[in-house]
Amino acid sequence: MFACGARRISGRVGITGGTLAGLAARTHERKAQMNDGPMRRIIEDRYDDAGEDTLRSMVSDFYSRRLASTAILVWGAVTLFFALAAFSAFQFFQADRTKEQIMYATMFILGTQGIGLMKAFAWDMVHRHNIKREIKHLELRVAELSEAVKSRQV
Repeated sequence: MFACGARRISGRVGITGGTLAGLAARTHERKAQMNDGPMRRIIEDRYDDAGEDTLRSMVSDFYSRRLASTAILVWGAVTLFFALAAFSAFQFFQADRTKEQIMYATMFILGTQGIGLMKAFAWDMVHRHNIKREIKHLELRVAELSEAVKSRQV
């Protein structure tokens, strides 16, 4: 009737050795290993429901110190791809033979596709950072809920 190793105990649901209890115990151990006070302050200071998913917050996260190397990589690659696209577009109109025009058109397409690829890569890096933050919040919530369940059982 109850999943995850839960069983009914005198009107309340108790968690035995199921996966939820194991997850809660591991999360509690990880939480105890982390420096609880400063870590909680860092997460709570950064966590803002209202401004978390705005474009402005995502852009500011991308240009933060943590993702500076990724931003430099993306802008460098975008610059190279743009230079390739601009060069090939210019050369396309200067070429006399059809074979050269096909080559420069292909280079132009590769350059523009590379720019799109870099934009998608940067977008993924921004979302990866947000997902990590959400996972940390969920781990803290699971630990708090497991403590609340333990205090109710006693």
